[in-house]
Amino acid sequence: RLFHCTRDYFQKLVDLTKDHPSMKSQGTWKLHPELLVLMTLKFFGSEGNGATANRVKDGLGFSGKGSVMLYVEHTVDALLSLESDVVFWPDAEERKEIAARIEAALHFPKCVAFIDRTHMGLAFKPELDGEEYWTRKHQYALNTWYFVMIAVASGT
Repeated sequence: RLFHCTRDYFQKLVDLTKDHPSMKSQGTWKLHPELLVLMTLKFFGSEGNGATANRVKDGLGFSGKGSVMLYVEHTVDALLSLESDVVFWPDAEERKEIAARIEAALHFPKCVAFIDRTHMGLAFKPELDGEEYWTRKHQYALNTWYFVMIAVASGT
């Protein structure tokens, strides 16, 4: 619960990332891949000052704070290397099936994906144009309105 994933999913993340070169570089090799993934999940699941190096290392049996963010970066590199294997856009046939399910349930014709205007909070101010991410809720966030994707099932 503290790391926002099941044990099985956690173990899959460890298995998929443990042999990545970034998980074995610049002192990272001294740490178990399980600890690196836990640190990263704790960072992802934190906001505000909960995402500081001191808070991320708390409870993980890790004494140094200086390398925590470096270790998180290494783990993120390993996770991003999985992108082409785990992130994909459905093919034409799958889009038709998804559109049919959405139309049957919600009466939106030819729709394969949509997201409401939820704010996705950011732990830190973005370096580039950070003020553009400040919300009426007094936090830095992405407004999912900018990520809305309604696509025609027969199109690309």
